[in-house]
Amino acid sequence: HLYRTMQRFEEIDQNYYPETLKTLIIINAPVYFTAIWAVIKPWMDPVTLTKVYICGHDYLSTLRMYIDDEQIPVEYGGKRENFPWRWPECI
Repeated sequence: HLYRTMQRFEEIDQNYYPETLKTLIIINAPVYFTAIWAVIKPWMDPVTLTKVYICGHDYLSTLRMYIDDEQIPVEYGGKRENFPWRWPECI
């Protein structure tokens, strides 16, 4: 699942948001993802790395740095009910 998820991130970023990444916050990242991230990080552009946050279960303070509570879905600790968008299942 992780490999397919990363492929999906890459596909979406390249096709719809080229060179427009302001901040990427990955929440609820499992330990193995963090380990893989540690291996990949050295090969990434330092400017890009400053835009990426990998968060485990303690992600709310990071979300709040960039997103108002009114826009964070309730299930993630915010106040937004009936959030209209869901991450598509991996193919």
